[in-house]
Amino acid sequence: MQRLFLKHDHGAPTIGRYAINTKMDKVFGLLVAKMKGFLRRANKIALAADIWTKKGMTESFLGMAARFYDPETKAMHSMKIACRSFPLHIRRLEYAS
Repeated sequence: MQRLFLKHDHGAPTIGRYAINTKMDKVFGLLVAKMKGFLRRANKIALAADIWTKKGMTESFLGMAARFYDPETKAMHSMKIACRSFPLHIRRLEYAS
C-alpha cells in the first residue's frame, strides 16, 4: 500500500475499499490510543470550544481542542479532539429583549 500512495507506483496492486477502510480504522485506533496516552500524563487540560457556520448557513460545526503540558517531554501540546457537524434548521435566531 505504501508503494502505491507514497511513490505513485502504477505497478503496485490495486487496493479495494474494504481494505482501505480496515487500514483507516486501525490507524484511527492507534491515533486515539496515542492521544489518550498524552492526555493521561497531563496534570491539567484546558479545553476550548469553537462554533462556526458554513457559508450560506447550510451547516454548522462544533470543534473541541485540548491544550496541556506534558511533564515527560516538558512541552506544551495542542490537539483537536472533536469536530461535529449538524444541520442548521433555524435560519435566524431571535432574542427576547
